[in-house]
Amino acid sequence: PLQSPAPRKLTSTNPDAVKKYTDFIKTQFAEHKIFERCARLKKASREEFTEHHQRQLFALDIQVTEIMLGAENQCSSKRRARNLWSPALRKAGQEVTYWRRRLRTNGHLDDGTRDLGLSLDLPATLQQSMDVPLCQFYLSIAWKTYRGIQANARE
Repeated sequence: PLQSPAPRKLTSTNPDAVKKYTDFIKTQFAEHKIFERCARLKKASREEFTEHHQRQLFALDIQVTEIMLGAENQCSSKRRARNLWSPALRKAGQEVTYWRRRLRTNGHLDDGTRDLGLSLDLPATLQQSMDVPLCQFYLSIAWKTYRGIQANARE
């Protein structure tokens, strides 16, 4: 069965990471003569493309993939261990989202936020309009809970 790929570690919105990534790839491509090998295989494809050439092509593909993944690991500030996942951490993150949404609506509830609160099994006393300072208070508690779960997950 097909699986979804893992989320990418790099984004094109960070110019420093993009430059570091492209520089790393250029260096690796030169070191492993990727362009020269591609040119040879392209020439072979116009003549007689043998099983040997096919194996070379597959090996080249694997090596380019490894170079790109290595560059991504080298150049990203994101690390897998930085954000360990668990059901408790997911729930705590959703609670942060819930209170941030409440603050955006000045303490009122829209349908989406109400549904999120219900899915989190929040008490009915919290599922009503409240003033902004109280929402800020609950948001700070949600953040502390989230960070606490995150810290425990690393231990």
